[in-house]
Formats: sequence, C-alpha cells, structure tokens
Amino acid sequence: MVAQHLPSPAHFLVDIILKGNDQQRKVIVLLDGDNGVTIDDCARVSRALGASLEENDPFPGQYTLEVSSAGLDHPLLLPRQYRGRTGRVLALTLDDGSTITGKLLAVAEDKIVIDKLTKIKKKQTTEVTNVPFSRISKAMVQVSFK
Repeated sequence: MVAQHLPSPAHFLVDIILKGNDQQRKVIVLLDGDNGVTIDDCARVSRALGASLEENDPFPGQYTLEVSSAGLDHPLLLPRQYRGRTGRVLALTLDDGSTITGKLLAVAEDKIVIDKLTKIKKKQTTEVTNVPFSRISKAMVQVSFK
C-alpha cells in the first residue's frame, strides 16, 4: 500500500514499525530516497496513505500514523540505502558480534567496501576492507561534528 503512494521511483520504503496495542497503536512508516527524503515527501505520503488506510481499515481499533525518513537513529536495512551514504563513516556490527568502524568507499551488489579504522594505543590505521551484506547484522551512520 505504501509503494503506490511514493512520490517517485527514487523513493523507497525502508520499514514499517507497529507499536502499542489494539487500544493505542502507532504505525511508523520509514522512507528513504536515492536523493534523500524531504518533509514535503513525508507529508504527501502520509496524507495519501492515511486516506488508503481509512478506506481499507487494516488495523483494528484506533492508531496514529507517522511517516518519516529513516534518519540517523535508524540502522541501514537495505543495500539501496548504502549508496547515498558513500563517504560517510559507518559503525557495523557483524554476524559474529564483532564491530567495524570505517568510511564507506563503495557499494557493490553483494558487499560494501569500507576504509576500516583500527586504533592501536594512540595510533590509528586504516585498511580497505570488503564486507558482504550477508555478514552485516547492523549498520549505523556515525555523526561527525568536526
């Protein structure tokens, strides 16, 4: 239902999160775009989706609809999301529980390439590292205030 209300083919659905219970439910729709997502994009999708939900009534009881961009506080879930983050620093948690931090250099069909940062005592080194999507459990964009 969300897909039919996206503003353009450059926009895509990242996730739908249901919170609460039948008496007080919150439906959170997270969007992203190849060129980002604006407030107007979210408002447009929210109005159109809200009308569709009213008509089809997929949820019992009352609910609140929230449409927003998949911001920095949400992990990257889809390979398509990584493309727009090239040059940004990512913190990755891998399937074995280990973590990697580094600058995203490139995105391929089945992997990403990062400049992995390693700190030994006070010295920092970097190493270009390939990380298959299948190994990534969680990926968060890191905020830099430099």
